[in-house]
Amino acid sequence: EALPETRVVERLIRRYNRNAPVYRACRRPKAWVEAASGARRPASEAPFARPAAFCGLGQPASFWRTLDALGLHTVWRAEYPDHHRYQAAELRMIAGQARGRGADALVTTEKDLLNLPEGWQALLGEFPLYWLETELEVEEAASLLEMVVARLGR
Repeated sequence: EALPETRVVERLIRRYNRNAPVYRACRRPKAWVEAASGARRPASEAPFARPAAFCGLGQPASFWRTLDALGLHTVWRAEYPDHHRYQAAELRMIAGQARGRGADALVTTEKDLLNLPEGWQALLGEFPLYWLETELEVEEAASLLEMVVARLGR
């Protein structure tokens, strides 16, 4: 079932081009990756029970919904602006909040991992940091591929 937002976008597309092919895609959780070691576990088998979470995304609610859908009970959450570059003081604050709420790990997104400063491990102290690897799932992917290949052959 399409999300309400996608139906609105599809109606807008149809207003300008009634025959345009429309394919829906979404991100699906794939694995938890330990940032320090690269160790991976299936997304459904979180290696923690009480994580604290942080992200700097344009739509942070999508990350929170994903965590909820995975059955995670985060003890604390923090949102930062999209593309946020984390500072040392912020990571110390995140670790302090996690510690104060009894967290056993920190979780974030791959995008956020890339925006952490050098020495992030020392700043987070005893907390392992995991990021959620996702994969793109396209509805009717075979049909989309066929259409692309056909258009490239023209």
